[in-house]
Amino acid sequence: MNDQLAWLAIMVIASTVFALRYSGFALMKRVQITPKLESFLEKMSVSVLVAIVASSFATGGIRTITAVVIGLSVMMIWRSPIVAMLVGIAIAAIWTGVAS
Repeated sequence: MNDQLAWLAIMVIASTVFALRYSGFALMKRVQITPKLESFLEKMSVSVLVAIVASSFATGGIRTITAVVIGLSVMMIWRSPIVAMLVGIAIAAIWTGVAS
């Protein structure tokens, strides 16, 4: 692949991502946020996060599984998804650092 074709591909992808992100903001300006829609949007973001973690858990090794289980335990105790994610990331990073 030559450089011009690579840059063309990057520009097409960047333009597409920008258009999709902007259209989402533009569309949401015109939509009235009802309690039902707000609830859907909140649950959708949680389900996307769960899907990402579940796929990592299913395909990851012992380090990933350990980090997810510890993060889940922290979530059950503190009821804070941010703290749970930070602890899970820290466990995985420490494990990687020690293993290197």
